[in-house]
Amino acid sequence: MSAAPTAVSARSINARLDRLQVWSLSPSFIAIIGLGFLFTFYDIFDINVSFIQTCVSLQKGCTPETALDALPLPVVLNLAGYVVGTLVLSPVADRIGRRNMLLVTMLITGLGSLYTAFSTDYLNFTISRIVTGIGIGADLAIVNTYISEVAPRRSRAKFTTVIFIMSALGAFFGIWLGLWLTTPATPWPLGLPFAAAGPGFEDGSRWMYGIGAILAVVAILLRFELPESARWLAQRGRLQEADKTVADMEQRALKKGSLPEVVAPATPQTSDDAEAALRGEDDQSSRTTTARTPQGCAPPPCPKGHH
Repeated sequence: MSAAPTAVSARSINARLDRLQVWSLSPSFIAIIGLGFLFTFYDIFDINVSFIQTCVSLQKGCTPETALDALPLPVVLNLAGYVVGTLVLSPVADRIGRRNMLLVTMLITGLGSLYTAFSTDYLNFTISRIVTGIGIGADLAIVNTYISEVAPRRSRAKFTTVIFIMSALGAFFGIWLGLWLTTPATPWPLGLPFAAAGPGFEDGSRWMYGIGAILAVVAILLRFELPESARWLAQRGRLQEADKTVADMEQRALKKGSLPEVVAPATPQTSDDAEAALRGEDDQSSRTTTARTPQGCAPPPCPKGHH
């Protein structure tokens, strides 16, 4: 059944979404949503692969042999930023919308990566990692929320898993780009014979974070194409926008097969219904009490002074 219910309500919007059994947005949106996961794992392997060069250039007295001693602080604070972003920023999506917040979180992530690329000392580098972590933490949380609201109800885990594939691509990209830009040319298998780092090129780590900022810009531009979550729109009372979004999803789903009937949402009980039900319960209770009173027994006498 493809016709939408005449009366548009939040319940009818959710019921129409629940009957969709296939991915009903553009297939490219899966990759667009997953760019946050790609960036996350690119960023994780970026700092791990390139940090020796970063430390040598930013920290006085740092050498390749001692660089690992300076790595834990920015890594731990970066992960702390994940927690802050998840707990503080992701709830804002309930007020301004899932799509809008996905744009904001990727903007914060990109600015953090750009800040990292231009950091001039270890302190600024560490602060930039906190900023980046805040953006990434919030983005990952909102991506999961968005997927749970737009994916088919019975296939949400599958589409979440598909998006996680982007994280593997980010890790692969971060590792190999880091080896190419931040390590000297070394015969295989000890290194890459075509690696670019050396006396004439010592800013490979900055280029890596700059590439991260470019990835964030691309993600922002692509995310403008995402529709707002119809469930969120319905929850906020923007029923006409939600109805249009769901209608577009239904049309796309119809190209893959017929749609099941919409399960009519339960009608909320009115105050009159509630009062009638309560009166019925009182009557039933009264009848039960009367039936249990032994025949021939008089009612209890009134207290003295009361007639």
